[in-house]
Amino acid sequence: MDKSNSYKKPSVLWTLAKIKLVEFLRGGGSKKNKKGKVLGTTALAILYIFSFLAMSVAIGFFFFGIGVMLGGKSYDWVYFAYMAIGMFLLCFIGSVFMTETQMFEAKDNERLLSMPISPWSILVSRMISLLFYNYLFGALVGVPAGITYIVMSVKDIFGKVTPLGVIFYLVALLMVPLLALAISMLVGWGISVLTAKVKSTKIIKLVIAIAAALLYFYFIMADGGWAQNLIVNAGKIAKSIKAYIPPAYSVGKAITDQSLLHFGLMLLWCLVPFIVVSFLVSRNFLKIISLGGNQTKFKYKSIGARVRSPRKSFIKMELDRFFSSITYIMNGGMGLIFMVILPILALTNKSDLKQMVGMLKYAGIKASDLIGPGIVIAILGVMAMVTISSASISLDAKTLWQAKSMPINGGDIFLTKAVPHILISVPFILVASILLQLNFNIPLVDRVLVVLVPQVANIFNALMGVRLNAKFPKFNWTNEAQAIKQGIAVLFAMLFGALPPLILGILLGFLTYKGGIDGTLFLVGMLALYIVAALVMYLRIKKRGDDIINSLEI
Repeated sequence: MDKSNSYKKPSVLWTLAKIKLVEFLRGGGSKKNKKGKVLGTTALAILYIFSFLAMSVAIGFFFFGIGVMLGGKSYDWVYFAYMAIGMFLLCFIGSVFMTETQMFEAKDNERLLSMPISPWSILVSRMISLLFYNYLFGALVGVPAGITYIVMSVKDIFGKVTPLGVIFYLVALLMVPLLALAISMLVGWGISVLTAKVKSTKIIKLVIAIAAALLYFYFIMADGGWAQNLIVNAGKIAKSIKAYIPPAYSVGKAITDQSLLHFGLMLLWCLVPFIVVSFLVSRNFLKIISLGGNQTKFKYKSIGARVRSPRKSFIKMELDRFFSSITYIMNGGMGLIFMVILPILALTNKSDLKQMVGMLKYAGIKASDLIGPGIVIAILGVMAMVTISSASISLDAKTLWQAKSMPINGGDIFLTKAVPHILISVPFILVASILLQLNFNIPLVDRVLVVLVPQVANIFNALMGVRLNAKFPKFNWTNEAQAIKQGIAVLFAMLFGALPPLILGILLGFLTYKGGIDGTLFLVGMLALYIVAALVMYLRIKKRGDDIINSLEI
């Protein structure tokens, strides 16, 4: 027997899964830039750890609020039912479009099928990598919820934690992501079929993605009314969960009551859909991934020729790339979604804002001097999550030669990559800066500056993102999501975009504490700061553009 062949079958599945996991953990940098790769991987690791801890603390406080409302009311199980719902929603939102792009519409499907690799190995490897992501998403909710429950149990808000309850809780952390993955595979399958039948499904995908994100943000970030509602209507909420969300009900009862019946039901609710969907997908995998090969028939219609300058052509190409990718929109433009949510939250919490202004006046602080700078700092903080330009060069991994061969200098190429970031963000910033002023009485000059400062900051952020991406390009991606979400340039763009509003916020608080400030003067200073920063960035890009673009190597 040839021992050298005995390991080949298991190694194929493991290798495929490992490739996907390594892609998730890999940092930025080109193949020849080892220092950039090491720096990118280290920075990403720090980002993941910091983000996990920060979000875990926030979610822990959320569940602490739920625990205070439910403790001693015989509805302890609702606490873990909420945990199950939160885990499911986050897993589904985080993996549904990833399932479509990495399982059914992955760009390397045809290449892998042309090799001596079974479709089953390809499918299972994709499921393993997706399940890994789901377990991370699930842990983000489940771990802080479990720790918070233990703390509240020690304080006698909840009953004592039992070994059997801990075991059932740990099993729940493993089971709920399986149910989420099953639903994600079904939805991803449906989107793939829809994509093959309909000419354009971008709007449908975008609506689904934004609706799912808003649903989760509402669940986690709803105003204080949910707490009062939980106190008054705990019984009704419990009945609704029991009647309409039986998997969550079984999770809650299994953990808090150590019920073997509900533990068995929890396993059935999570395992049966996962097994059934996995079986159906495996039987139809080849058919599903071949749907994309169908070409839509069309009749050629001449519309004449349009001649554009190289600059306009590059700008249009960047805009088309952004609006054609749901991944790009939902990750690079996440701050734009929050920019819509921010004024909505402000308009729906007028009483709280008036109360805050009243407290400032009571403390002897001139509220009108703080409101304008405060609004701008809030908008600037959200703008840091707009990272459109910081991935634009990385996405050129396969077409960089075109930019180098065009009759346009390097500085202009980089500027055309910043323009789409600016144009896309302008209307969102304008609407947010206007709506956030409606609840306050501030001087007219401040109202103009509140609109103007974020727009200038937007120019700086766009130019900074392009420059960072040129410094830390990620050309070794196999899926565009890696360039958009995992590049070190994206990380640094978020960091350097958030740093100025953080420093300005601290400075604003310090000056107020020391005796007050002139709000108009503070806004003028912010405007001057961003004008100088944007101008310096613009001149550096124009001056060194050719050298920078010629130094880029894939």
